[in-house]
Amino acid sequence: MTTSQTPPPAAELLSKPNPRIPWRYLFTGVIAFAVTLALLYTEENWRGKRAWENCKRELEAKGARLNWADYIPPQVPNDQNIFAVPEMQKWFVGRGKNELTARLNTISDLRATHANNSLLFAELTVVAPGENPGGAAGAAVVSFADPAARRQARALIENVFGRHAIAAQGFVITTTPLDQIKPAQILLQTDRKLTREDIAELVPSPLGTFLDFGGGPQPGGDNVFHLTLNGMVTPADYLAWSDGCKPEFATIREALQRPFARMDGNYDIPFEIPIPHFVNVRALSQILSQRAQCYLLLDQPGKALDEVTFLHQLCRVLEARPTGKTMTLVAAMINVAVTGLYVDTIKDGLRLQAWREPELAALEEQLKEINLRPFVADAFASEQSGVSHLAEMSPTGKLFNGDFSPQAKSPKSTPFCLVPRGWVYQNMVVCANLQQLLIECLDPAAQEVVPHQIDAVRPAVDRVVSHRSIFNFLAAIAIPNYARASQTLAHTQTLANQARIVCALERFRQARGQYPDTLEALTPQFLEKIPGDIIGGRSPHYRRTEDGKFLLYSIGWTETDHGGQSAPDLKPGNFTQGDWVWAEN
Repeated sequence: MTTSQTPPPAAELLSKPNPRIPWRYLFTGVIAFAVTLALLYTEENWRGKRAWENCKRELEAKGARLNWADYIPPQVPNDQNIFAVPEMQKWFVGRGKNELTARLNTISDLRATHANNSLLFAELTVVAPGENPGGAAGAAVVSFADPAARRQARALIENVFGRHAIAAQGFVITTTPLDQIKPAQILLQTDRKLTREDIAELVPSPLGTFLDFGGGPQPGGDNVFHLTLNGMVTPADYLAWSDGCKPEFATIREALQRPFARMDGNYDIPFEIPIPHFVNVRALSQILSQRAQCYLLLDQPGKALDEVTFLHQLCRVLEARPTGKTMTLVAAMINVAVTGLYVDTIKDGLRLQAWREPELAALEEQLKEINLRPFVADAFASEQSGVSHLAEMSPTGKLFNGDFSPQAKSPKSTPFCLVPRGWVYQNMVVCANLQQLLIECLDPAAQEVVPHQIDAVRPAVDRVVSHRSIFNFLAAIAIPNYARASQTLAHTQTLANQARIVCALERFRQARGQYPDTLEALTPQFLEKIPGDIIGGRSPHYRRTEDGKFLLYSIGWTETDHGGQSAPDLKPGNFTQGDWVWAEN
C-alpha cells in the first residue's frame, strides 16, 4: 500500500539549486560556442581568401589585370594636357552645373522660345475600307493594312518638310519657309480602330520621336488625327543662335589640339576617380551636330566638315588618349553614343548628297580612326579591377549595406558587420569570373564582338541578378547590362565602318557616274582597305540594286545572313534581330 507524499512548496523548489545543471556547464557551453564561432570565422575567412587567391591567379593567367594601380593614368606635362586648360577642367569634369552648362542651355532656350511650335504637318482621317468622303478631295488614299501603302504615307509626310534634317535635340531644321509648309492630307482606310501608336508608325523615323498629336479631342472627332511638331527652325536662325557660344567653341577647339587628356583628381580609389561632365559633352555634341546639319542644308560642306571634325575630336575628352586610362564603362558608352551621333551627321550629309570629294576624303580618314572595341573592353577590365579593389579595401558591413564609398559613413549598428570577411572574397570570385566571361566575348585577339558567346553568358548573369545570395550580392549590384553595352558597341562600330565605305562609294559615284559592281573596285583609289565586319570579321555584304543605288549590310547580332533584310518593327536601341542595313535617314 502506497502512501501519498505532499510535494514541497514551489518557493522551496525555486530556492534550491538544480544539481543537474551546474553553472560550470553553462559557462563551458558558452566557451564552446565562442570557440566554434571563432573556428567558423577562421574557416570561412581562410576558404574565402584561398578561393579569391586561386581565382585571381587563374584570371591573371588568362591576361586579366586585377591590380588597380595598372589603371591609374600617368602624369603628363601640363602644356600638353587638354585638362590643364583651366576652362576644360572646370567645364568637362564632374557633374554640377557650370558656366558652359548655362551657355549651352541658352541655345536650347532660344530655340524653344523662338522656334515655330505646334506646327501642323499632317491631317489623317480614318475611314472604312473603300470609303472616300467627297469632302476629302485631293487627299491621298492609303490602305492601312498594306505595308507598301504605309511606306507611301510616310514618304508623303516627310515630303511636307522639303529639304530638312532631324535635329538630335528634338526639332526639325528645314530650308522651307515655315509659313509655306502645307500639311499632308491622308485618308487611312481600315476596318479597325487605330490607336496613337498605329498613327505614330506612319511618321518617318526618327521624326515620330518628336511627334505631338495636338492635345485634347481632335476637331474632326475620334477618326481625325492632327499631327504637329513642337519646334521647327531654319538653318540661318539656328546658326545665329548657336554663334553666341563661339568664344567657348574656340577655347575648346584650341585645347583639343593638345596630345594628352588626363583629368585632375584622385585615382587611388575607384569610386573617387574624376569623371567627364557627361551633360556638357552630350549637349555640346548635339549642338555641333545640328550646326553641321545647318551647313549641309545650306550647301556649305566645308563649314559642315569643320563642325563634324570638332564633334569627332570631342571624343578625346572621354577617351583619355593616348593611355586610355581610366575609362569607366559609363564614359565608354557615352563615347559610343557621341560616335553614333557623329556618324549619323555624316549620314545626313550623304542623304542630302551635300558632301563633295574633299570632304568625303577627309571624313574617310576620320572614320578610319574609329575603333570603339578597345575602349569598351578596357572599361570592362577597369570595372573588374575596380570592383575587386573596392571590395578588398572596404569594411564588410559597408559592402553588405551596398555602400561602396570608402569615405562615406555607414550605420555602426548594422548586423552585417558580423559577416565573415571570407564571404566578401567569395563574392569577389563570383563577380570577377562573370566579368571575365563577358570581357572574353569581345575577342581582343580578333578585334571582334562574338554575339553567341555573350548570349551564352547572359543566363548566368541573369541567375545571379534574380537569385541573390550572401555569396553573390556583389555581382548582382556591380555587374551592369554588359550584353546591351556590347550590342550598342557592335552596332555603332558597324555604322562607322559602313559610313567609311559609303563615303568611298559616293566618291566613286561622283567620279564615275554610278556605283561599282563590287566593293573591291573601291581599292586602292577610293578606299585603302575594306574594313571587316566587327561581327564575324568578314567583308560587309554589298550589291548594286536595279534602281541604280546599292545595298550594304552586316549580318548583325544574329550572326546569320538574312539577305539584307532588317527588322523594321524593332524599338530604338534593339539590335538583336535582322541584318544591320545601311539606310538613309
